[in-house]
Amino acid sequence: MTLPALAVDAALEEIVRWGRKGVETGAVFLGSGTDVDVLAVPRAEGIVRRRDQFGVSGTALAQLFEWADEEGRTVLALVHSHRGRAWLSPVDLKHGFSVPGFVTAVVPRYRDPPAAVAEWGWWRYEEEGWRTSAPPTIVDRACLRITFDGGGVRA
Repeated sequence: MTLPALAVDAALEEIVRWGRKGVETGAVFLGSGTDVDVLAVPRAEGIVRRRDQFGVSGTALAQLFEWADEEGRTVLALVHSHRGRAWLSPVDLKHGFSVPGFVTAVVPRYRDPPAAVAEWGWWRYEEEGWRTSAPPTIVDRACLRITFDGGGVRA
């Protein structure tokens, strides 16, 4: 997967903003093939941010997936933050997108996360379950930033 540096910076900005409030948050990477060109940041409706929980409602996800389909893009990866280390919690394992080829990343220490994606935890879902994965290649290219929640998508 290739990931624009701008998407990394914007995702980290959100993680720090919410992490300083003592809660988890996340974002979604979309694109074509394995090239990310859209960062989707959740707003409020249908979004749960708590100390040890980040959740997105089915309605909010439906809005995002519908937009992606209309725009000819695919939801490629979910990134979310943890208070401590980068690991897949029991909630992540039970409620993550368990779809072959889907990527999930966990950014540790949400109050002061590492900027280098190599220090995040990366996993790819395969037929047999979640397997650790190499971090994406960071590239210098444009990235559209959108927001989404149960009320819709805004570009």
